[in-house]
Amino acid sequence: MKNNSLKRVAVSLCAVITASGLGFIWASSPSWSNADKYSILAHQYPTRVTDDDVYSLLSYNIGYLSGLTNNRAVVRDPDFQHENMQSVKQHLDELDADILAFQEIDYQADRSFKLNQQNEIAKLGYNHVAQAVNWDVNYVPFPYGMPSVHFGRVVSGQSVLSKYPISKHRPVILERVPETPYYRDAFYLDRLAQVVHIVLEQQVLVVINVHLESFDRTTRGRQLQQVIALYKRYSKDYPTLLVGDFNSDPVSPNAYIHKLLAIPSIGAAAFSLDDYVNTFNSGAPNERLDYIFYNRAFIEPIDGRIATEFGQLSDHFPVLFRFKLRPLAVHFPTDEAPRL
Repeated sequence: MKNNSLKRVAVSLCAVITASGLGFIWASSPSWSNADKYSILAHQYPTRVTDDDVYSLLSYNIGYLSGLTNNRAVVRDPDFQHENMQSVKQHLDELDADILAFQEIDYQADRSFKLNQQNEIAKLGYNHVAQAVNWDVNYVPFPYGMPSVHFGRVVSGQSVLSKYPISKHRPVILERVPETPYYRDAFYLDRLAQVVHIVLEQQVLVVINVHLESFDRTTRGRQLQQVIALYKRYSKDYPTLLVGDFNSDPVSPNAYIHKLLAIPSIGAAAFSLDDYVNTFNSGAPNERLDYIFYNRAFIEPIDGRIATEFGQLSDHFPVLFRFKLRPLAVHFPTDEAPRL
């Protein structure tokens, strides 16, 4: 009798372990192929394009339009998400930027009620899209608490939307946080530098869209070194914009963002060390984490600002930059003719 009881306990234990293992594998598994994750999309929506040689780019950590509830343990509200989408589309339509660079945008996620936010915004007239999925798991048990507050299935990442043709798209996966427990790392997102070539009137503009590590400072520093190497590689030959959420506030002790600011040939939109507006958090801004950098030799700045009118649609404010290409900017190589 005792042996039978022990056997039943052992069988039950094995069943629980097996079920837990299978559940872990399923929950941490991706649902999209690499071809779908990293791709260039084309649409045919009506669009507005000016011919005044002045271009504009808006960089925005959109925080999947969750406002200040981003990582909080709250039950998500579909009406709240819908209203935020309508509001962000209205603001974007009014600004009418030529290029949009997003971080933390959802493509198919339970937390944003399975709306492809990138494709919805593209309807404003952004017919050329480079998407880079950096977080694709079947179930994210975060924020910690009851299942009702979990993110659930997440397909999210970084997107560049353009009114002008995109000729190349190269996502670069940045270094991961070392020595992270496997059970956490399996559910953690990739940090990306998304390199996108955009053809502007027979010239190529390179946009490097980044979202650096937010929790581990040392890893963020190494990621920034990778990004600086990328920037230097492209900015020698192309007008180059390095944009995104760098998760580095200039007043923090030994802030890594100063490594970028120290590059002699670099400019920063809507920023100088003695005059800048914070971008995080949108409820009570106390940190500057979001930037647009450019190479002065190829790009002539017109103006830039923090678009605070977006309010609390995200926990970040966007950065807006208007610019011209200097006459010495290179023409596109023969293998980089625009895809119309």
